[in-house]
Amino acid sequence: MIDIDEVFKLFDRGVICVPVRSGSKYPDYEAMGLTFDKVVRGDRALSRLAFDSLAFCLSQHPPGREQLGRWFREHQGNVGIVAGFNGLVVLDLDNAYYYDRVVDQISRISKTFPVERTPHGYHLYLRCSRPHPCSSLYLGGRRIGHFSALGGFVTCSPSVLADGSSYSWMPGRSLLDCDPVEIECVNQVKLALMHPLRRLYRLARPHRRSR
Repeated sequence: MIDIDEVFKLFDRGVICVPVRSGSKYPDYEAMGLTFDKVVRGDRALSRLAFDSLAFCLSQHPPGREQLGRWFREHQGNVGIVAGFNGLVVLDLDNAYYYDRVVDQISRISKTFPVERTPHGYHLYLRCSRPHPCSSLYLGGRRIGHFSALGGFVTCSPSVLADGSSYSWMPGRSLLDCDPVEIECVNQVKLALMHPLRRLYRLARPHRRSR
């Protein structure tokens, strides 16, 4: 459970928090005054649509402090962050194996930026001047995780999942301690949002003429 004062402090720093169900990674629609659960219950495709649509909408039309207060004043569950708002993007690394290589590239631009330990890997917080949708994340042709941007949420500290695993900020590296790194695109830190072979295929295939 996050303190509501932290929610407001993050909002003042350009970060939107959303209530997340206890033990889960999914938004708590009921806490937000929404009835999505009645529509999407039991349907993965509709659940995904609701998740992505809400995230995109909030990134373009953020809530005010009064609305955030209603969401979190009685909330006892987890917390998430809206990607895409003010260019915020999150490099969601699947495991710790590539962490040092990615951090080394980002550190060439800034030595301090928000970093969070997740149950299986890391979240690295940046701001990107170009709008991007969510995507897979690649390093040297290998998929290393997920790129959360427009249409995305990430669960964050101090959330705890049903299996007891949790999220925690690295010491001195929370979103209240330091600002996300400013980049133009992920290529700037030697990452890609598409597998190199797929990119070559797209470049090589003939362009279709519009009728």
